[in-house]
Amino acid sequence: MDFFAAQDEARERSGRLLWLFALAVTSVVLSVHVAAELFLGWSGHAEFEFHPHWDLLPWTAGVTLVPMGIVALTKWAALSGGGGAVAEALGGRRLAPDASDFHERQLLNVVEEVSIAAGLRVPEVWILDEEPGINAFAAGADPSCAAIAVSRGCLERLSRDELQGVVGHECSHILNGDMRLNFHTMAWIAGIAALFVLGQVLVRLTPHFFGGGNRSGSRKKQEENGLVFLLLVAGLVLLIAGSVGAFFARLIQAAISRQREFLADASAVQFTRNPEGICNALKKIGGYVDGSRLHSVRSTEVAHMLFCDGAAGFFSSFFATHPPLSERIHRLEPAWQGAVSDASAQALEPEVAEETHDNALTGTDAFESQRTASAPAGSGVDWMALARNAETSGRVLLGLLEAFEEESGFDAPSGLVLYNTLERMTLLDLALSAARQLPKAQVRKLLEDCEQQVIADESYNLFEMMLLQSIRRHLGVASGTRAPAAVCYADGMSLRGAFQVVLSAMAVLGTDHEANRDASFATAWGALGLGEAPRLDVAQIPVSVIEGALFECEKGTAVLRGALLRSCVLAVEMDGVMTELEAALLRAVADALGLPAPDWKTGSPRSVEEVNSGH
Repeated sequence: MDFFAAQDEARERSGRLLWLFALAVTSVVLSVHVAAELFLGWSGHAEFEFHPHWDLLPWTAGVTLVPMGIVALTKWAALSGGGGAVAEALGGRRLAPDASDFHERQLLNVVEEVSIAAGLRVPEVWILDEEPGINAFAAGADPSCAAIAVSRGCLERLSRDELQGVVGHECSHILNGDMRLNFHTMAWIAGIAALFVLGQVLVRLTPHFFGGGNRSGSRKKQEENGLVFLLLVAGLVLLIAGSVGAFFARLIQAAISRQREFLADASAVQFTRNPEGICNALKKIGGYVDGSRLHSVRSTEVAHMLFCDGAAGFFSSFFATHPPLSERIHRLEPAWQGAVSDASAQALEPEVAEETHDNALTGTDAFESQRTASAPAGSGVDWMALARNAETSGRVLLGLLEAFEEESGFDAPSGLVLYNTLERMTLLDLALSAARQLPKAQVRKLLEDCEQQVIADESYNLFEMMLLQSIRRHLGVASGTRAPAAVCYADGMSLRGAFQVVLSAMAVLGTDHEANRDASFATAWGALGLGEAPRLDVAQIPVSVIEGALFECEKGTAVLRGALLRSCVLAVEMDGVMTELEAALLRAVADALGLPAPDWKTGSPRSVEEVNSGH
């Protein structure tokens, strides 16, 4: 599945969506203008002769657009704080990485597992405690500030496999670039709805202006009543115009998300390798009395972001933001006969879930169990627990940077020597996720400490730079010191020089022989289709230049960044061996480019000792 093409398609949909909303807003402006024309003509009584007063258009447009723009920008500013802001607005509670409740611990483990399988940094995890329906959503302007929220019903009614399917579906929305499109939609809908709210305020205020005390002179009273009547008319016009705009906005909201759900369902199967998980979750929703309904008054704002439709009522199917459950299930299980029952959604007892969990230990659970079993007696350092705790996550990040001071990856602090290179990258994922919970001032201080540790070190190597890029990307957004990169380049020729620098560096990793390095670079460069170019001598290129090249590459479209990442894999795989350090570096490159970790063809990554020994 080409996630990179899907991300660019999401950006194109965002552009088309902007035009659709622009048409909706234009219709609202014109309806307000026509209402103003009619009112002015009617107020002239016998002299009324309707003809356009185009000189009034700037005034009616201003009255319409200013409140809409203010509300839309305010909403976007609130959303830019990350996906957690959306979950919190719906009454969500953020889970601490070291949560001890069984269901919460299981959810955290599942999110970690699926995120790692999808090549994502572990997002924030939230629970909607007051929602008994089975639903979930992913939110965030960028993967570095993403959050996944699940309802209490989803947590307690689904088995572990079913929960994995739901989380895999939401991770797909993160990878496909759907979240930013969803945020745009929320901001624009809030702006259009502002007219309706303003109209309500004006209509409710008018009764307070009548009969408010003695007035001197009938003329003054008539003038005041005329102003009040004008206020009432203005309120009614805004109510009607806002209702029309909101109606079309909801239609657009429903239309943009339906087709994306099929892609997300298929991606969930790809991540979990288990089609029954998400399929059974959909069946449970179909047979559950609460279904996927959300009770929050703000659920309509996030309707297009949910796992399933969160609304119920007469018009719910008309404004449905998701395909019918039956159609989604049939695509995953063509032989399905339509059988669902309420009994299939009985809550999973913790004792039964514990037994099931123990019989199928996977992912980060197995990783943690293995590390605990192999930890030396008296070492006193549980790096997994430290990585999951916000207050100690900084210690893990600094320890990991110290562990990679040498490219061999063996100069590690006490306890970290037990973890191979890829497992250390998993610790990095968990530590970055936990660190985002810290106050912004602490996040900025941690980021400064990481930069000082790397830059002050005279042996500032390529891998340390890549780790620092990942840390800057995620903690920079969390601390408010960095905004998600905007797309500036759609043509590969614009990034030709940056691509050349990055691939020259990757070709050096793939082999020790100069001739092989040239061949590795030529193969990787040829896959880009950008003409001929020589391999650069990386020894003569400062690490800061490679860092700058990666920063420029991040501004390309998802297809361009995906093509570069595939070429990086080709360069590293040229010798037919993927070492753990090379695989970890590819993950770091992918993260710096804002992409999921790539697949490789050379089998499981191997340690340096295994490669040197020929095993």
